[in-house]
Amino acid sequence: MPKILRKQLLLNLLNGSPIGNTKKGYDGELKVLSAFENNLPASSTVIWDPIFIEYKPDFLIIDPELGFLFVEVKNWSPSFIKNFNKNGTILTKSGQKHPLKQTDNYINELNSFLQSFNLNQKDIYRTISSIVIFPNLILEEFSSRSEVLEWTSQQKNNFCKNHYFKDDLNSNLFQKMLSSKKFSRNFKKIFTLEEVNNIISSLGVESVFLSSPKVFEKYNAHMKQPIMFNNKYRIKIKSLLPFYMYWALF
Repeated sequence: MPKILRKQLLLNLLNGSPIGNTKKGYDGELKVLSAFENNLPASSTVIWDPIFIEYKPDFLIIDPELGFLFVEVKNWSPSFIKNFNKNGTILTKSGQKHPLKQTDNYINELNSFLQSFNLNQKDIYRTISSIVIFPNLILEEFSSRSEVLEWTSQQKNNFCKNHYFKDDLNSNLFQKMLSSKKFSRNFKKIFTLEEVNNIISSLGVESVFLSSPKVFEKYNAHMKQPIMFNNKYRIKIKSLLPFYMYWALF
């Protein structure tokens, strides 16, 4: 079983009786988290809602074989999706989305964050990959859609390499994740164990939750500095958080 960080924060949010799309989103993330718990190896660390400031990834998995893997969860029903495009864009009832492209923002922020550890000389981008998971959609429902039936086998395989469905959340999950890696660089040759542990401890703090837009707004206005920050400012955020969480209620 992998190491899971910040799960209790997700459970607390669900216990707070969220409504509508917010509840649906958290429900989907909990389903995916359960699949990670049951199917990923002990070498993996799974962080729900890692402590980023500018963006809000659903999950970050860190593993010696996988490297860094961002997971974007879309708990959409089949009827919510109007059209899949082989380039990764998805037309939904609320407009056009590109969830895999969305993860590029997470990759860029993680790269900037890692530079704060003075890791400039490391080829960090080649250790980061990303996937999208649809926990409410099975592969057959996707494959039988009229637009997907027009794709070639190669186009479908390319799409499915980084887009997972409910029936992918099984005992073969880790192997599929390995096949989704963007690059083949050896993670263990780039980062020391101490560096990895420092990264995990900084991104996976159990008691810090920065999801309120008001918290972001008040924090950034107060500090009057770019959102990207080093470890000194991460500590500053933790010390200021109770104050800003109080004012975010008003």
